[in-house]
Amino acid sequence: QAASAATTCKLKAPTAMAAFADSLDWPPLVALALVLVPCLLDVASELLNRSWLLRPIPEELAGIYDEKGYATSQRYNRAKSTLSLIEEAFENAAFFLFWFLGGFGLLDDLVMKAGFGPVLTGVLYLFALGLASQLVSLPFSIYSTFSLEARFGFNRTTPWTFVKDLLKGFALALAIGVPMLATVLGFFTYCGANAWLYTWIAISIFQLVLFFLTPVLILPLFLEMIPLPGGSAIAINEIDKESPWIFLKRIFYEIDDDSSNTIKVYQTRDRQFASGERGAQLSLWRDEDGKWKVSEGEPKSGSTLYASAVGPSDTPEVASWKLHALDGADSGDADTGTLQQPLATPEDAAGKLRLVRHNVGALRDNLLELAKNLDYTCNKIFIIDGSTRSEHSNAFCTGFGQFRRICLFDTLLSQLSPDEIVAVLGHEIGHDKLHHVKIGMLQAMVLSLVQFFVLGQFISNPTLAHAFFLNTPKVYTGLVIFSIVWGCVESFLSIPMTVQSRHHEHQADRFSIDANRQYGTWLASGLQKMTRHSKDNLTPHPLKVFLEYSHPP
Repeated sequence: QAASAATTCKLKAPTAMAAFADSLDWPPLVALALVLVPCLLDVASELLNRSWLLRPIPEELAGIYDEKGYATSQRYNRAKSTLSLIEEAFENAAFFLFWFLGGFGLLDDLVMKAGFGPVLTGVLYLFALGLASQLVSLPFSIYSTFSLEARFGFNRTTPWTFVKDLLKGFALALAIGVPMLATVLGFFTYCGANAWLYTWIAISIFQLVLFFLTPVLILPLFLEMIPLPGGSAIAINEIDKESPWIFLKRIFYEIDDDSSNTIKVYQTRDRQFASGERGAQLSLWRDEDGKWKVSEGEPKSGSTLYASAVGPSDTPEVASWKLHALDGADSGDADTGTLQQPLATPEDAAGKLRLVRHNVGALRDNLLELAKNLDYTCNKIFIIDGSTRSEHSNAFCTGFGQFRRICLFDTLLSQLSPDEIVAVLGHEIGHDKLHHVKIGMLQAMVLSLVQFFVLGQFISNPTLAHAFFLNTPKVYTGLVIFSIVWGCVESFLSIPMTVQSRHHEHQADRFSIDANRQYGTWLASGLQKMTRHSKDNLTPHPLKVFLEYSHPP
């Protein structure tokens, strides 16, 4: 009777338990060991890197931070490290549970019920896995953006911007990712032994086309790319992100005077508040009496005023200002004058805001002159409205031929001097002139050739399928399993490429300095300012640098 009861219990055991029992076979254990190696190496390097945060500032880097700034940098990097370790532990735990509870097979059974052909079924299978992966990482992304980054003064992403980016990414996955997946699955399903070669050719062509079109079609979906205009620009800075006047923290670009030549006007060109109640487009203008105002829409009498100068002045950055009450804003008692806080001027460092003039026209001319002197064919210079998402900054050159673009984040205008920005862009042009981008593309194509060849040999391998508790090898499950295993291999293959990337960064630095000896001083001071503003870690552990750093620490 005892034996009969035991047999009955065994027959009623869940399929998941049976899958776990099968995990004692050697294929799952070997696969588990292979996946665990890079995971454990990542954790070890992160823990070592975290321990080095306690080190003092290296002597050769003295001056980048003061004592308070360095302590803040250490807290910031420690907080990022903690979040990274928790996220990696959670995501790995979710993955291993899904794996050893037979999740790959259960999902296969589920998508098979849709009754599609092998290609569409495979697309659905892969799409479901990708969506699940995004959902697992989403809480950490939300916390990083709205808590960690905000706590250290970096985040400027609104919840609506965050949601819009998610929706755009989802739409892009449908428009680009689904056709790519269908192409790969179609070749491996119907084209026999040479499917890997056909797939590599098709994907390589697609990636080349995408490389040309990304600066024109894809980047503008996520980043506001404003052609860098002539003339001047006025930036209103130092508004707290919790302030109801946060929509004033923008860059106002100079436009021509009207026909009467009495109204000087600067206007915003970004769309970060396009869907809000106020701030869709702001004007900074001087009326006939010489007084500066910030108002909604076009400059005109009767438009909604948000700030105005107390008296006349030639330029807005030297004026004394007052803020106007906002309807529904919980910001104080207008009768007591708390709504008329002075904006900061060069003589009043205690003010709540600061107006800064940037000669963007001269910067544009200098960048075009730099490109001409370096024989870099490009006449498209864009300023990216990165401040709508973060206070971090960047600059880059992208594209080939007529699709080339020089791009700089608007945050750079406030962080670096014009000379420093030119020197940094000299570094970025150096990457193109030294063929670093082409070398990287060629290496990626060669690596993908090897990857697709090996995929062709193992995509229908029953042992590999068994390692993930799949009874029958299929093209789409084989693609997923191979991607997991190959990712482990690629984590080691990528190390020489990161070493090469650091070497390329040094070469680009030298290229910029060789273009103009003064660039050496400007590049060094610019990089120090960017390091300080970004609160970068000055004491990374050598193992972390060796494994992951694409730029020299």
